[in-house]
Formats: sequence, C-alpha cells, structure tokens
Amino acid sequence: MGYRVVKLSELASYEFGNIEGAFAELGERELERVLPQGMALNSFKAQLQEGQLILLSDAPNTPALSLSSAPSGEKTWQFNTAAQSRFSPQAQTAFVSRTKAKGSSSRSGGSSDTQAVSEPAYTPQPPVEDRPEKPGVNYEYLFEVACSEEVLASEVGCQFALGKTPKEASIVTWETKPSEHGTVFSAKATNGAPRKLIAKVANTEKGVSNKEPVKLKPKDTGAVREAFIPVVPTVQLGSRLGFPTEGFYYHFHNNKLVQEYKILGEDRWAFYATRSTHEKLNTEQGTNKYQGAILLYWKIDSKVVKDQHLVYLDQAITREQLDNLNDDWLAEHGAPIDVPALLAAMQPQQAAEKPYKPQTFNAPANVVYDHKERLLMGSSLKAINNERLVESGLPVVKVKTLPSEELAFDLGYCQVDKTQPLDDYWRALFSEDTPADIQSLIKKYNEHLNNPVREGEIVVVPTSEPKSEEEKSRLDALIDEAKAASIELGKLSDDLVATTNRYFELLDYYANESSKDQVESSAASLAYGHASMGVGAIASGVSKHLTNINNILLDINEVYVTQVAMASRVGGINYGAFISERTALFKKLDGSFSALSKRSINVPAYVQIKKNLKLSKRSIIHNADEILSKGFVPNLGKRIANVAVGISAAKGLGYVGMLLGVASSASNIYDACSIDSTGNCGKVSSEEAGGIFGSLIFGAATGKLAAGGVALMLGVAGITAAPVIAIASVGAFVAGGAMGGMKGADIGKRIGEQIYIAYEWAFEEL
Repeated sequence: MGYRVVKLSELASYEFGNIEGAFAELGERELERVLPQGMALNSFKAQLQEGQLILLSDAPNTPALSLSSAPSGEKTWQFNTAAQSRFSPQAQTAFVSRTKAKGSSSRSGGSSDTQAVSEPAYTPQPPVEDRPEKPGVNYEYLFEVACSEEVLASEVGCQFALGKTPKEASIVTWETKPSEHGTVFSAKATNGAPRKLIAKVANTEKGVSNKEPVKLKPKDTGAVREAFIPVVPTVQLGSRLGFPTEGFYYHFHNNKLVQEYKILGEDRWAFYATRSTHEKLNTEQGTNKYQGAILLYWKIDSKVVKDQHLVYLDQAITREQLDNLNDDWLAEHGAPIDVPALLAAMQPQQAAEKPYKPQTFNAPANVVYDHKERLLMGSSLKAINNERLVESGLPVVKVKTLPSEELAFDLGYCQVDKTQPLDDYWRALFSEDTPADIQSLIKKYNEHLNNPVREGEIVVVPTSEPKSEEEKSRLDALIDEAKAASIELGKLSDDLVATTNRYFELLDYYANESSKDQVESSAASLAYGHASMGVGAIASGVSKHLTNINNILLDINEVYVTQVAMASRVGGINYGAFISERTALFKKLDGSFSALSKRSINVPAYVQIKKNLKLSKRSIIHNADEILSKGFVPNLGKRIANVAVGISAAKGLGYVGMLLGVASSASNIYDACSIDSTGNCGKVSSEEAGGIFGSLIFGAATGKLAAGGVALMLGVAGITAAPVIAIASVGAFVAGGAMGGMKGADIGKRIGEQIYIAYEWAFEEL
C-alpha cells in the first residue's frame, strides 16, 4: 500500500477522504519509506499526531475524515470517531476547518468557495476507443523485475526510462503485465537504435543504470533480455538473522562498485543510496528515497548475471579497500549472489521446521522468530520478530555472519529441579539463542552428571574456557563440589533423592552438629570434609524452628502431665479441655514441622550470566562464588554428598526423614504416677502419652530405640529432674542407623503404641 506525505496547507479537497487515521498502527518500515529527509521517526509521528503533516493513502485503513449528510441533504466532512484517539484535539479541529476553507483544492488545480464540500454527482466517462499506434512505431523493449509493481515502488522506489536517441526523446511510459516471477515492463519505439536503460529516483540515476545500452527488438517479438531481482539484506548473529541499524551495504559486479547504501541509524534499518561511485567515494545522501530492498542484476543481454556480491561493513569502505578488491575480501565481508537460488527462495514452499538455521538465501516466512526485545541481545540488529517486517515477500539474503564477541571468563552454577533424562534437561536449560559453542562448553564441564540427572545435582556454567591459573582453580573447585553431589545422589532411589532435597537444610544442620560434637561413630563422621560447618542462614533458620518445636512439645507434655495428675486424683481426665488444648498445640506443631521442609535461604539469581549465554528464561543461574567462597552456601556439593551418605546408611531401617519424638520429663511422669497404687503407672502413663500424641515412631524394634543405636539426648530448658527425650533429629548421623521418621502429612499426628518402649527405656536408664 503506497503512502505519501503533505502539509495541511497543501491538502486538496479531493484528498479529504484519503487521510490515514491509523498511522500509529503502521510498521516502522512503512513510515520510514515516506519519512521526510533529515527528520527522526519519533518527530515524524509527533507531527502526524498534531496535524502538522498528513499521511495520505489511496485506501486508508481508517479514514480520518468521513462525509456526513445534514437534514437538508447537504454533505459535510466530519472527523471519524474511530480515528480520534490518534490525533490531538487541535489536529481534529484543523482538519475539519480545512474542509471548509477557501482554496483547499489548490493542489488539484481548482478552488472551493463553499463552506461545505458537496460530493460531486457521478458522471460516467465515455468509452475509450482503441486508437491505432502512430505510424513508425515498429520496435519494442522488454525487461522484467522479480516482484510486483507495488513492491518495487515501496521497497526500492525507482522508476525506469529508456534514454533518448538523436531521433527520439527518452521513453518513460511502460506497459506492464504479470510474469512467472514478477512483472514484465514493455515500451514501444520508432527506431531500433540502442538506448540506455535507466533506473532512477526522481532525477538521480542509480548504479544499476551504468551498463551498456540495451538492444531493442522488432515489435511483438516479446523477448526479455534484461531483468532485475530485489532482495532484503540481513546479517546473522548467533542462530538468527537481523537488520543492521548502522553501517553500509555495498553492491559489487565484476569487482566494481555498483551502489553504496547507508543505513539510517538511530535504531532504524532502512537505507538510502549515497553519491559514491567506484571512481569517487561520497557518502552523502544521493536519493530522497529510503529503501528496504536492494535491486540486483538478474539478466544482462539474456544471460544470468554472475560475479555479483553484496557486502556489509560497519564503517564506510575506504579507497584502499576499493582499489584492492579480491575474492578473499569479498568472501570475508559479504556473500556471492546466486540468482537461481534467489528465485527458488521466492517459490511457494512449506515453512521450515523451527528452529530454522539461516541459509544464504531464505524464504521470508522462514526468517521470522519469536523475540520480545526490539534488538537482538547485545547487538544493534533489529530482530525479525514480526511477519510484517518481511511482508513484501522478497527473498532474504544473509550478507554476512557477525562473530559472537568472546565473553570474559565467569562462573555460575544451577541445580537440577527434578529427576529427568539428561537430554530433556539440556533442552530446558538452553534456548534457541544459546550459541552452539556455549552449549558444547557447558556439556564439556558437566560430564559428572548422572543420566537420568538427579534432583539437586549441580550444573557447572562457565562462560568461556579458563585462561589464568586462578580461573582454572575456581573451575576445578566447582567441578569437585558438583562431582561429590552427583556421586552420592546417584546411589539413591528417586524417593530418597526427593527426601534429601526436601529436607536438605534440616539434614545438613544435624550432619554438621553431629560432626562438631565428634560422636564416635563411623556414620557420624562426615564422608566429605568441608571447611564451613555451620552456614549462618541455614543454622539460624533450622535452629529457630527446632527451638519452637521443643517449646511446643513441652507445652503438650505439660498438658499431659497435668491431666494425668488430675486423673490420679479425681478419677479421670477432662477430655474436653484436654482435646481442645492439644488440638491447638498440634496445629502449631504442624506449622513448625512444615517449615522445616522449606528452604530458609534464597540464593540470588545471577541474571547477567544467563543473558550473556542466552540460556532459557526458565533457568536460574547462581554465582559460583556462593559455593566456593563466602557466599550463601559454601561447599554446597559436599554438603549434599554428606546428607546423601547419611540417607543411604539409614534407608534400610524405615522411613527416612525427621524423627518426631516426645519432649517429656521423666521425673514429672514419675511424680504424677507415684500416687497410683497399682504399680504399673509407667506403662499406663506411656500408653496414655501414645494416645495423646497419636503418632507412631518407626524403626524401634527392641527395647532400645533404633537397632544398634541410641537416641540423641537433647536437654530442654525448664526440665530439671531427669534426662529429657526430645527426639527431633536424624539417627543416621548419630548412631549407625535411622531411629525412624515421619511420613509426609503424618507429622505430629501418629505417635503410637511403641512410644511406651521409648519411655520404658528412659526409666531403665534413670
């Protein structure tokens, strides 16, 4: 669709209905084609909105003005309500005023003195009689362009003419008809003298005109001897094509400069022909037309043109470069033009599978991709992220592949979020934009990963190969951490891997506490030594939750002891009050235990490394210093390995996880039961405790808790007379086997009949 721009003062009456009211919805490329010389695009849009300039179209998408009939039958121009949001109130008033002003038809050669513009009555034109050609028109000339007339006008913007001869003026009128590849232009002449075929914008000739005069043929021969093909130039970065927004394009034929084009810049990718020739370089603007395509030779004197190149440079070509053109230089900075391949790319074909690997010559439908940003990451290339950018249907040429800038060495890591096949994990980590060399680099340094890769495994993410000894040392240390975690996680079942990750902070806390206490047991010592035994964020968070749990257990114990003592005196427990108090305390207990299965630390994402490597948006990358030095989780890999070792040692002795036990004062129970004369108060009280807490301790197969082991005895503040059993630990790290655990939602709800064994053992120890 063709557009043109006029000032409000130049608007003619016959153009009132041609004002485009939807200019804000047009693509930037369409606006840049009619952008006044020297004006920025944003300024152009602002002047359209204010009515200082007017965009005209033969078929506007939303006309700004529409005719309205008054009761008297008179028709007047009104502002279209559908277009009001695009224009300022001042512009709307000015447009309507223009339709009522005198002289508004000046550009059409007439005038209007009426206050309202009436639509003229329709008068059919008389039929046009065929007129015979004037005598002596016996020759013709035909050429072809591989696109429609409309695309030629909008993307290239040139017109053609046949130069004059001593006997005849130049010919500028052409008849056109569709052809297999585009459009055939034909003109008649009175003599067959050779003429120059001129392609020009206004009065300025373009470089493709600089050829030998063309030969005319007798009328009705129908021979097409010259042809052109417009192409859309792009460059490749990574796996995608984009439009440069700075730099120059060059069209060469037989190692001679045909045309230099300067890209507009300021994030604009249209371009214009300069005044440069092969003999004299001059980058000043040579034409007043901004182009979206470059016109290349297709045929000259019936022969398909060879030795033709397109070149892209970020700076203007120098005289020295132009004087020393050779095949190597052209190959380094540009692409040779294969006309048959270009024509093949224009043929209707199915869209290629995504992701599409750009070729030198591409069908326009294949180069469009999803990309939210205006520019390709880290470049000045306009992303081809909208089909409207290539709606001309012209073939897209990859002129040059830009080298990816080598990234400085940096080191990150991420953790696998779920157990899955390794190939699936790589597909999720990488995006379509991740360069192939980056993918290979990351895979190279992650050979330690299991397949299937396990939840919690550490993935090493370097940005480049290490160069200095310090960089190599950091990378080796991170791989050492990652290997430790992968080795031990690889020994566990999927369920145990999930348990390790869910309760990692609690398990790691007790592993470290056990090691610091130097319990004399092979299971208590850490299999993987590491320097930092207590991470502040983890230790403080877990300790807080455990303290809260112990306090709640003391409250439950106090309720129980009170009720048992009362029952001994008055003959029964007040179950109404007891159950109410117990229920409230159990809700608190559930909340505290649930908190132990949540991560209490949030390691910040390392966004920059993800952007630099163009990894998937779903991936979360962290700075490797968080593991290797003073960061949030020093020695993370070895900590995971130690937890996995403990889990592995415990897996045959019941459910693995946290063990909920009872905080209770043996002396208080003894005192409460001393009033009982039956002699079996210990058993009764313990069974009552089992009923009160309603949970089962797994793994206690003998009179001792956990086969071959002892429970970790924790002192609880406020209890003075005897050792307190506050079992909220992991036996695997203490005594060669798991004392047991709880199962999901059963936390705090299923202390069962074997609780008696625990109390019986406690009394024996007193």
